[in-house]
Amino acid sequence: MRLDKYLTDCFLGTRKEAKTLIKKGLIKVNDKIIIKEDYNINESIDIVTYNGNILKYQRYYYYLLNKPKGYICANQDDTHHVVMELFNNLPKKLVEELLIVGRLDLDTEGMLIITNDGNFVHTLTSPNSHIEKVYYVEYDKELPDDAPTILENPVILKNTTYLPSKLVIIDKNKAYLTIKEGQFHQVKRMIHYLGSDVTYLKRVQIGNLKLPDDLPIGKYIELTQNDLKLLIS
Repeated sequence: MRLDKYLTDCFLGTRKEAKTLIKKGLIKVNDKIIIKEDYNINESIDIVTYNGNILKYQRYYYYLLNKPKGYICANQDDTHHVVMELFNNLPKKLVEELLIVGRLDLDTEGMLIITNDGNFVHTLTSPNSHIEKVYYVEYDKELPDDAPTILENPVILKNTTYLPSKLVIIDKNKAYLTIKEGQFHQVKRMIHYLGSDVTYLKRVQIGNLKLPDDLPIGKYIELTQNDLKLLIS
């Protein structure tokens, strides 16, 4: 990798600014000053420093956001707040690269995965992956006693077939619903099919990774490699 690109990937300014830093002799590779912007480095082995500080190279970033109501899953919008606003403390270049994995409605809260790894996005969202998503649901009318049994079978609504799901009723107006898809308004449509309407919806788990209880609404954490394994397991 070219040295100037390495610096921009470490968010040390634009490519032009990176070239200026190199020409000024402010960048060292393996404790040696390098003044050639096209100097080739191995990002896995070489140690690059700026003003004595080691620059950490990281190609992919993975975040878990506890999405609040009132934010849409988009990079920009003229009408509503967008979830990317909640990452305003990250480098602008990185935020521009971030992708949203499995969108949540404007009025839905909870677990949202954000990353700049396109292959990982495909793995999580592919129709063939069947990764389970768990939602905490509140609704206005008590569901029928056989509601869990009904959803154990495929449900056809408006020419759309939903895969079998798991409904665990925890109170007369509260339940957990586990689905293996993420189709438009799917949870709301399934609850409506059972004779009720959703009043509150929050995604609390993807795969085997749960939304941390201590993560405040509107905040995010960076995921570990172990977290990523839990997501797709």
